[in-house]
Amino acid sequence: MRPRFHALLLAVCALSGPMPCLALSSDREQPIHIEADRFEADDVKHVSIYRGNVRYSQGTMRLEAETVTIYYDAERNFQRLLADGRPARFRQRLEGKAEDMRGEALRIEYTAAPERLVLKQQAHVWNQGDEFAGELITYDIDGDRVVARRGEAEEGRVQVVIQPRQTPAAGAPAPPRDGTDGR
Repeated sequence: MRPRFHALLLAVCALSGPMPCLALSSDREQPIHIEADRFEADDVKHVSIYRGNVRYSQGTMRLEAETVTIYYDAERNFQRLLADGRPARFRQRLEGKAEDMRGEALRIEYTAAPERLVLKQQAHVWNQGDEFAGELITYDIDGDRVVARRGEAEEGRVQVVIQPRQTPAAGAPAPPRDGTDGR
């Protein structure tokens, strides 16, 4: 392998992943595994493209798409990720949570600065029993703000399902979230 290409491949694989701030802190310390039918890297344009049944994983983070495009700057710092699929899907364990957050859309975009996750077209997110669906779901990670919108055409509506939050009685231990009675 040519040294320059090897350095590029290492730089691409050293990226912190498509959603590093959401991840368990230990996810960043895990190796990245990517499988695809085809891989292209263009060091001049600062882009890597994975095509065909792409499977990306790092720790608890899983991403499946038909095409994943990763953009980086001249110093090989991650800038942006685009995942296209029918739909593209992700799953990740969030810090301090017992269940994975899952999402899907025809396009998933993640940018590093400002840190933002955008799901476009047939977007759906499941998190701790709650659901959000619409044509566009934007999560401003830096501002901890979620916005869901219907499509550009005046059709459709945003769908939100929020599960009731149970609070334990004073002094009683919290029930386990896995559905067991703790015995």
